[in-house]
Amino acid sequence: VINVRGKKVNIYYSRDKGLTWKVIERALPNNGRFNWGLPAFDTTSNFSKIKIELSNNVRINDISDGYFVLYGEPKIQINSPKQQDLVIEDKSSYKITWDSKNIRENRVNLYYSDNSGIKWKPIAVDISNKGYYSWIIPSLKTIDCIFKIESSIQPEVYSVSKFSLKITEKPLIIIENKFNNRIYLALDSIDLTWKSYNLSDKYLDILLSTDNGKKWKALYSNIIDSKIKKIEIPFISKTSSDCKIKIVESYKADNFSVSEGTFKIERPSGTLKLLSDSQKEYDYSDKKKIIWDSQYLDDKIGQIYYSINSGKDWLLIDEVDISKKYYDWDIPNLENLAEVCLLKISVIDSKYDFIDELGFYKINAAPFITIINSISDTVKTNMPFYVDTDIKNSDNNSYNLYYSLSRGIKWIKINEKIKNSEYLWNVPSIKGFNNILIKAELKTDNSIVDIKKFNILEQSINLALLTPNGSEEFKIGDKVNIVWSIKKIYDRTIDLYYSLNGGNTWNVIKLGAPNSGTYNWIIKDSIDSSDLCKIKIQSNINKNIFDVSDGLFLIKGVVEAFNIITPNGGDLIYKGTSTFIYWENITNGINKVNILYSTDGGKKWLDIVQNIENNGMYNWVIPQDINFSKKCLIKIISSSNSKQVGLSDNTFTIK
Repeated sequence: VINVRGKKVNIYYSRDKGLTWKVIERALPNNGRFNWGLPAFDTTSNFSKIKIELSNNVRINDISDGYFVLYGEPKIQINSPKQQDLVIEDKSSYKITWDSKNIRENRVNLYYSDNSGIKWKPIAVDISNKGYYSWIIPSLKTIDCIFKIESSIQPEVYSVSKFSLKITEKPLIIIENKFNNRIYLALDSIDLTWKSYNLSDKYLDILLSTDNGKKWKALYSNIIDSKIKKIEIPFISKTSSDCKIKIVESYKADNFSVSEGTFKIERPSGTLKLLSDSQKEYDYSDKKKIIWDSQYLDDKIGQIYYSINSGKDWLLIDEVDISKKYYDWDIPNLENLAEVCLLKISVIDSKYDFIDELGFYKINAAPFITIINSISDTVKTNMPFYVDTDIKNSDNNSYNLYYSLSRGIKWIKINEKIKNSEYLWNVPSIKGFNNILIKAELKTDNSIVDIKKFNILEQSINLALLTPNGSEEFKIGDKVNIVWSIKKIYDRTIDLYYSLNGGNTWNVIKLGAPNSGTYNWIIKDSIDSSDLCKIKIQSNINKNIFDVSDGLFLIKGVVEAFNIITPNGGDLIYKGTSTFIYWENITNGINKVNILYSTDGGKKWLDIVQNIENNGMYNWVIPQDINFSKKCLIKIISSSNSKQVGLSDNTFTIK
């Protein structure tokens, strides 16, 4: 700037040889220089100029003498491939196309990548920017590649293909139909067409998906690879807009083609008719055949319901395949007569019309058995427990009882053919369990049952009865050594009891016996015979602390008053002959005796003689009509006291 007094300048540029000017900046400091940030031009100009003028006197200006180039913004866009998975066979030609403008020197580089752009390999370098290039595909085997094109002068100006190109020399299938957004009805026909290359066999499978390819269902299997097949749209579970077709090589499942996009299959509305039945009355043990007819629903699942109150409430019977057309229903056990029963079938996930031609029917009341004990009742190990039952709608009230400690996996019989509604159960030893199941079942129909769960109470762990604890045998006059152990119990005395009926009732042995851990109990002759005997030991300070014999033991309510000498085991006696019976007295003062014999090991006894002198011998004439037996015994009983007896030690034979 020479001899110019202005302090500010305006700068302009022109892209058309100075015909028109556009402002770069106004009122800039007049210091002789300015850094111009070039805008993005749409085109390139080879006839560009610059003009500078004083801001306060625009007549003072200057224009660049020659022209310079202003490049337009370079742009390049690759157009190949135009769709995903377009497949070209190896060693063929493929035309790569692109659009561009403002590329300097109009030269470009072309590349491909088979690892998603991590590394690029050249196809052609520094070629003329014609907008296309015919690539002779080299031997690449099978790859999935993308393309990149860039300016040779400005490599930062580039474009990468949106879709990939699959190049293969392996077997290949391509579906040609364009299904995207089409709508079909079930049973519509479609001419499916495809191309195939290098298949190992000539058989294909055609599959359908209604969930966008998550699951597939075969439509046709092992069809000839004819490149065209008329397929019939099947009934699908419900109308779907996410349908696809897949063609798979039958014996090479990894070679397949899936249709582009998704299409819609609409399912027609169906009908279901519940058919009539002449039988209108049923008992609980009957089986009713429910029959129906249907249209467009054979691929569906239905739920069968019944109502006993004209359809106000419904109870599920079962799920069924609609295509089966019938269901054998076991009539339920109803406590009361139901005269307005109905049936219905609900088809899952489908539109349909339901027609009921069956109408109302009647179900008679069924027998019921119920355990009416409160759930708060507690079963105590080795103690009696009353089981209360109630039976309805049955002419025969006989029932069986069971218990289970394995959640019903295994049942143990308590008793059978019980007739009383209240049953006393002598609970066995069931230590180590927290609860128990008790089952009552009708004797006439063991399908009629009731099961109830109860808590189990064990005796205190601090007091344990050791003997007698079950399976022992005692008799009148025996001295029974009762033994127990204690822990954290400081009673100076303790109470002892015995029971002859499994613990239902208790009799005192000794109250306030020394708590020494042992007591000798002499069985008095006033005690009757019983095989349901138990002992109970109990704190006399806290009655809830006690223990009972785990099992039952036997008390023979007899005194061994005689020792039979002969026959006493191993003897052989013939019927119709006589033999002497010899014995000796163990108990003195017995004047008269009765003599009996048994031929079945003591189950049944027959008289030999009654009320004879107790002189130690008797001549027995064996009857002629006695059957042969090796299980014979002799028994002698005091005529005045039936508890004073004597018995053969072993069996003998009568022949």
